[in-house]
Amino acid sequence: MNKSKAGQSRLQQLQREINILKSVHHDHIIHLEQLFETPNKYFLVMERCNGELYDVFIKEKHLSEEETRIVVRRLADAVAYLHKSDIVHRDIKLENILMGTNPEDPNDHLYIKLTDFGLSAVKSNGMENMLNDCCGSLQYMAPEIIESRPYSQQCDVWSIGVLDYLLLCGLWPFYSENQCEQELCHLILTEEPNFSGWQWENTSRAAIHLIQKMLDKNPAFRITAAEILNHPWIKVNSP
Repeated sequence: MNKSKAGQSRLQQLQREINILKSVHHDHIIHLEQLFETPNKYFLVMERCNGELYDVFIKEKHLSEEETRIVVRRLADAVAYLHKSDIVHRDIKLENILMGTNPEDPNDHLYIKLTDFGLSAVKSNGMENMLNDCCGSLQYMAPEIIESRPYSQQCDVWSIGVLDYLLLCGLWPFYSENQCEQELCHLILTEEPNFSGWQWENTSRAAIHLIQKMLDKNPAFRITAAEILNHPWIKVNSP
């Protein structure tokens, strides 16, 4: 990154991202291999990955229930790790999940790596440290952020729920046919995800139950990332 062209705000954002990447060590979080800084530029060397989960989704249209379970389990494990360290990602989406290489199993094609911590925040526990700034991608945005209410790490869980729904059926849980942001916001705030379509005929009730828990509009009742790991659907065939 060119420091002179980035601007003060972007430099602060990058420095926050660098600090987070230096502090985290998890199998399913992207690893910062090296950092070089010159008077004019930053050079970040990240671990090598093989594309985005988005690419896999576009090619396959949706994943099987077992494949989705693997992705959600690994993503929830990474997010629970972040939340335990008071880090809120705030921009979980298909494009920010890379496909890494499992050092123990070269045939593991779902070895995900959560990346892009540019919008992430480091907070402390307690209401006085709730987050307030609106950021993230609207399709994955939790109701409390849309309503400009103070919010917590539970916004990440909502995003995992959206991603889970999308991977299982190939459709968005909330979708505006007119591509209208105002309509989409209204749907997220007022509607419930639809599980009545043919896409859900062969999906287990446990899978649907977990999505409903993650997409609870009340963040106080929403399942936490750590609790996701103990959900019956996630624990099936868990290592």
